[in-house]
Amino acid sequence: MSNASELRRQKAAEKAKKRRADAQRGRQAQAERGAVLGPLLPTYASQNWAEPGAVVQVAIARADHRGLLVCAAVACDTGTGRLEAQIQANVLRAGWDSFASRKAGELAMVVLEPAQIARILQRTAAYGEQNGLPLPPDWAMVMRLLEGINPADASFEVEVGPADLPPPAPTGNGILSRLGEWIFGGFSRKSAP
Repeated sequence: MSNASELRRQKAAEKAKKRRADAQRGRQAQAERGAVLGPLLPTYASQNWAEPGAVVQVAIARADHRGLLVCAAVACDTGTGRLEAQIQANVLRAGWDSFASRKAGELAMVVLEPAQIARILQRTAAYGEQNGLPLPPDWAMVMRLLEGINPADASFEVEVGPADLPPPAPTGNGILSRLGEWIFGGFSRKSAP
């Protein structure tokens, strides 16, 4: 009897998951079909946006013809070029700041000029393409939200690729260490009092 109830619970969970996915697809389609998009709202990026190899969270929004927002949250891994995007339509203007901060998680968000946001996205996408990574399914809508923004107008360059690794710690097996042992008869800092 517990197997039957377990099976029903699994089926119900699968149905709920399918309903959520269908609703998300419907919201995305509605956002893509939306008429003219209005002006761009303040654009946000996580505070670590200038660090090489960082995972940068970006939030973009424009108002649609009804005054509701179409928002995009994009996670840009500048170290690998991987992009993940999420579109949310019908967001109230009052909910924009909380949407942006929720998508950032524990990272602090800062307001950046739209051209800088476009530059971050452009450079990360180009690096990902170079590494054979696909663009996210919602990429066209993200680009539509940034329509009319030129990434070349950005004030700062965006570094992509893995962060420089610190130099390796000395092992004590280098030529100077061996020379010191030979000259001083095995004296080393490790054995010094």
